Amino acid sequence: MTAVVAAPNNPVAIFGRFSPVVVVSVLIIVVFTTAAILAPWIATHNPNEPDLLNTQSAPTGTNWLGTDNLGRDLFSRMVHGARSTIFGPVLVITVATTLGVSIAMVAAWCGGIVDQIIARFIDVMFSVPTIIVALIVVMLTGAGLTGVVIGLSIAYVPYYARLIRSAAMKERSLPYVDALWLEGRSGLWIVCRHIIPNISPLILTQSIASLGLAIIDITALSFLGLGVQSPDSDWGVMVRNGIDGLLSGRPYESLFAGLAIVLFAGSVNVLGNHLSRRFEV
Repeated sequence: MTAVVAAPNNPVAIFGRFSPVVVVSVLIIVVFTTAAILAPWIATHNPNEPDLLNTQSAPTGTNWLGTDNLGRDLFSRMVHGARSTIFGPVLVITVATTLGVSIAMVAAWCGGIVDQIIARFIDVMFSVPTIIVALIVVMLTGAGLTGVVIGLSIAYVPYYARLIRSAAMKERSLPYVDALWLEGRSGLWIVCRHIIPNISPLILTQSIASLGLAIIDITALSFLGLGVQSPDSDWGVMVRNGIDGLLSGRPYESLFAGLAIVLFAGSVNVLGNHLSRRFEV
């Protein structure tokens, strides 16, 4: 007898009822993400074009958020910088989730010595701080967003692998899996058709919860000069570039970029916590 897994179609049944705080957080995520996607069309200036006669100006009708120390429009740099700040972490989480889930499924399905080797590998990876892994990769590949994304993707894999491995092993032990196996279904078919869909809420929740951490990590590395490189814009780079203005009483660049990081990362964490409570992760 083939097991049938029914997936609820009602969004309320999947995500639960949103509190006002969660609704506001979702709106912030949508607005920032939309701005990043539409950056070339909504930016009012070329984000890299300097205006040395209009440096570190306060917000005006022409420069909505003011200008930086080279006279570049901060609003335009903010919306363009949102691309690397948002899509970089999304890429990190996508790669880390794919690798982590794949490793976890191999461990849960094969068991035995394979599972033990993978478990020890995960333990070793956990002993190395996330930032250290990213720094090692950046040293090998050179400063830039590519190296940071690769490094953080590798560093995040054990977090997914351990959590998903535990859930997959519980699912693997259920009677319907043995029934499907006796029917002649392949292990790959059972994993892809049943086990992964059944634990997908856990995967989704972990991905969203980790996204906020990835945003902080990428902006921190950009702040240190290891991520996005000037003249390209990134919120972490903008916080670093705005330090001189902050000390001289013109905090606009650091203020707006820092506020954007806090709002977006905080909103993602609120949504992740809501989903964690919903699925009791």
